[in-house]
Amino acid sequence: MSQSMSRLHPASFRIATWATSCVLALLLTGCHFQKAPLNDYVEGQPLQFKRYDRHPVQDFFYRFGRKVFDINEGILWYRLSEDQRNVIGEFGQPDYIRRPFTSRQGEQVTEWVFLDKNKDFQFVRRQKVWEGPVTDMEKTLITYGVPRKIMIDQVSPNIERETFIYYTQLFTTRHMIFSFANGRMILSQSAY
Repeated sequence: MSQSMSRLHPASFRIATWATSCVLALLLTGCHFQKAPLNDYVEGQPLQFKRYDRHPVQDFFYRFGRKVFDINEGILWYRLSEDQRNVIGEFGQPDYIRRPFTSRQGEQVTEWVFLDKNKDFQFVRRQKVWEGPVTDMEKTLITYGVPRKIMIDQVSPNIERETFIYYTQLFTTRHMIFSFANGRMILSQSAY
């Protein structure tokens, strides 16, 4: 037995063994890899719904920069799924591609925006889960990036209001406020 192994404290060895056993148990039972269904179902028919970012504000833990969407400079064709190829075949290359984000349901979401065609597509696991019009919220995120603060209110059962606050300069009270109800702008205000 080597000299370093003989110095290992028995309690440390037991803790390391226990931690390894727990990780292996999670991996073997598949708890770590369970996936949620991509769509909700109403009377047996799939119902698509828009995914929203779990961490929509700029902070030091999840998002350092302000950029949300990148201008599309070409998509690698061999990496696309059948759904993604069908979208490109019908609408061409997207104008903007959103940086992948984690949805409120814990899914990794990719979003493509076609501004000239007013189309927005979201993909989870490279499968299309949302197709709809480009909302004022996406246009604001493309123009200004990630807000510094956000407030989310449930106005009624089917209406969610999100208020974005952008500070125009560091360490000042100058700011812009945009409020959206289900993606449509209902308030735009600047304060200097």
